[in-house]
Amino acid sequence: MLPNIKISSKYADALFSASVADKSVNSIKKDLELFQEVLPQYKEFFKFLNGPVHGVNTIVEFMESISKKCKLHDKTIRLLSIIARHRRLNLLSSIIDLYLAKCREMDNKKLIEVRSFSKLSKAQIGELEGALKKKLDKEIIINNIIDESILGGIVIKCDSFVIDDSILNKLNNVRLLTNKILI
Repeated sequence: MLPNIKISSKYADALFSASVADKSVNSIKKDLELFQEVLPQYKEFFKFLNGPVHGVNTIVEFMESISKKCKLHDKTIRLLSIIARHRRLNLLSSIIDLYLAKCREMDNKKLIEVRSFSKLSKAQIGELEGALKKKLDKEIIINNIIDESILGGIVIKCDSFVIDDSILNKLNNVRLLTNKILI
């Protein structure tokens, strides 16, 4: 496990444990989903904030001010203050991902990433959800990502398990096979 993931995991675990203890899981989940939605638009700003130009107290005050204006849960505000104080705002995205994964696990849900050349139809998504629900015995949430580089087919990713039925993968396998034959 990468060092940043280990650190992010500790923050996410601590936040999740504390939120379960005081039954604030859903409030914090909503806060973090909001940040997850907004964060990609302001990635450069967070890099700037996390840089050496600003003092730690300024960054912490700024994060607390924004958090209070957004009426975030106290535990969310504390998390943002702590990671700002330790200059770890760059970990916020992975902390959010890990926390939300714990929420899905608690709700017996599984997030499946499906890469396809074009957007899957509702019928295709429904069929895929049904098959995966039977296999995993969990409610399935599909995140369909359009990836034209796969040329066609789909790539299904669940945790560290990957099923690659893309045309790109098939072409790569043919190339490897022909290289072995020619050598």
